[in-house]
Amino acid sequence: MILIISSEEDACTSLVIDWLLFYKKKFLRISAKDKIDIVHMDVDDFDNTQFVLKGTNYRIADFSHVWYRRSFLILKKTEKVNFSDRILTDTINGQLLDERIVIRDFFLRELKKRSLNSQLDNDLNKLEVLASCRKFGLKTPKTFVTGDKKSLLGFKLKYGELIVKNCTPGMLIKNDEHHLGSGTMLLTDEILEQLPDKFYPMMFQTEINKAFELRVFYLNGDCYSSAIFSQNDEKTKIDFRNYNFERPNRTPPFRLPGSFAKKITGLMEELKLNSGSIDLIVTTEGEFVFLEINPVGQFFQVSYPCNYYLEKRVAEYFN
Repeated sequence: MILIISSEEDACTSLVIDWLLFYKKKFLRISAKDKIDIVHMDVDDFDNTQFVLKGTNYRIADFSHVWYRRSFLILKKTEKVNFSDRILTDTINGQLLDERIVIRDFFLRELKKRSLNSQLDNDLNKLEVLASCRKFGLKTPKTFVTGDKKSLLGFKLKYGELIVKNCTPGMLIKNDEHHLGSGTMLLTDEILEQLPDKFYPMMFQTEINKAFELRVFYLNGDCYSSAIFSQNDEKTKIDFRNYNFERPNRTPPFRLPGSFAKKITGLMEELKLNSGSIDLIVTTEGEFVFLEINPVGQFFQVSYPCNYYLEKRVAEYFN
């Protein structure tokens, strides 16, 4: 059986499940709403770990594979204690929470050994990834993290046009009518003038002269790539995720050079990632520039226009 951990609304998960049904593979799909109640955990023989999920008893050995797609695996909470002394109550409840976190983290680390992606991959550090690129000869934009305007001005004077982006995956604020997200934007003179002398540290990178962008879906040693002709549209020129739904960017298949694909594989193995979506730039001089990895990034936008049938390939991974 395959344990699938994903948000209920994730369309990519549903497309993969269609193929699992075709192949007559048994699976159990859960989300953060389905709390795991660990009965016992065998540290020396993790397969014997027993837990209750959706009212059914399972052993880890019941699952040949785990696919972490989205959402979170959450342990069932223990009841909080309540004493007349507030300090005693807060201290003991804090200790109980720490105990649960240790148990959860061990559970997740052991689960990762049989998993395609992992909840632990959500903590992937963009700065550490960029630093690791040097080991494999992957070119990256010059990157500078600062909250000091004077330092930023010096960096800009030295390297020219800059873009600003999050160190984290960013945030999404939405209601029934609007979505407000964070992305990559050009550091204009207007924005620079409005910055105070000291501000919250942000990540700045040199702007790269793009010929086009690449989105690569990596799956266990294989790279499936799509070119994104974002430079023909002012709306998508800086960040193709500023989608133009009326005139979408062309996204044909693209074959990475074998030597470059090997560098990507080396990086992913170094980071202990067996899957993920990778963003690259091809410069006007024909150089490949690495931007970032999203371990649980969407792959439909690569699969569908390029006829890669990645949903089928992910399902076949679990054979």
